[in-house]
Amino acid sequence: MTHQLKRTIDKVYQFWHWNEELVLVQKHKLSFPDREQTIPYTSNYPAVFSFGQDELQVYDHPTIYQLSLQNLQQEVVLSLPADLSLFKRVYDYYFCFKADVNAPGKYVYQLIDASSAVIKQGVVLSQLCFQDSNTDRFIYVNYPQETTVTCVTLINDSLLWEQNFNALNLPEGEDELKLKGFPEVIDGVLVTRIENAEHTYLIGLDMQTGSLLWHTKAYFLHQYHNGCIYTFHFADNKMNFCCIHLRDGLYKEADLTQELLSHGITPTPSTGFCISEGQLYLSISYNKKVVILDLDLLKVLTVLPVDTEASWIETPQAHGNRLYVRDEQQTLHIYEKQ
Repeated sequence: MTHQLKRTIDKVYQFWHWNEELVLVQKHKLSFPDREQTIPYTSNYPAVFSFGQDELQVYDHPTIYQLSLQNLQQEVVLSLPADLSLFKRVYDYYFCFKADVNAPGKYVYQLIDASSAVIKQGVVLSQLCFQDSNTDRFIYVNYPQETTVTCVTLINDSLLWEQNFNALNLPEGEDELKLKGFPEVIDGVLVTRIENAEHTYLIGLDMQTGSLLWHTKAYFLHQYHNGCIYTFHFADNKMNFCCIHLRDGLYKEADLTQELLSHGITPTPSTGFCISEGQLYLSISYNKKVVILDLDLLKVLTVLPVDTEASWIETPQAHGNRLYVRDEQQTLHIYEKQ
């Protein structure tokens, strides 16, 4: 079974599936290719966040709309104050922010009740922040130092724990370890990259206590799949595919270099990947190809060319019988299994 290119769509800013239906964010509109319908908006790229199986919420500054999957009819949910911008929805609150005029580089974050539109609270925090959508916990990192992660409750702002990356007893070298990228919470474990000039680590912190569960070297994107975190480690012209058990940090790795070279593929540090239904999908910008491997055997199943003049292609996304690859020019290439 292989994939065949079915269509390409230009100027796709974002894409995902909503209850199995493909939705595209394009300039000034949402597009539903399977229905051949679009919904216009005033924003260049309207922000979208899912809320329920049959309802989608769209942020077209300063208005939040609710969209029905059945008929694509929308209604106004809330109009935000002009100086606030939407971050996301958590439970029954919209999490919004605005620049803090008294503290450059920081923001005032406010919670707005989704039903009453009443502002619940405002706090000044680091500009690097995110929420664990599965609980009322809020994570932020001190700025500009970016050396400490703090966990508080979202509603009453009570401190739960705080962890300094340089107090984890990891080999540091001469420079402080700092955050690299954005943390994420996966099944009760806070996963993030930290680094300095000498070391790069992927670490797992217990969300209940902030204590270190495990650490390993990491250089690339990572993805969670069936209780494990997968990542790549590229060094000495070798591409190692790594598997880290989420709870105990058990580490395994395999060298994919020769397997890829035998199929005319040049391993590079810029490789993006995803995992779906027992298969590993790699985007190789150097060759402008997507490579599909068996996840257990790590053997190449097929190689798909991406017909583009762009310099690089993004991380592939597999969903059902379709494979999606977007290139540097924001052209979306859609393949289907045959």
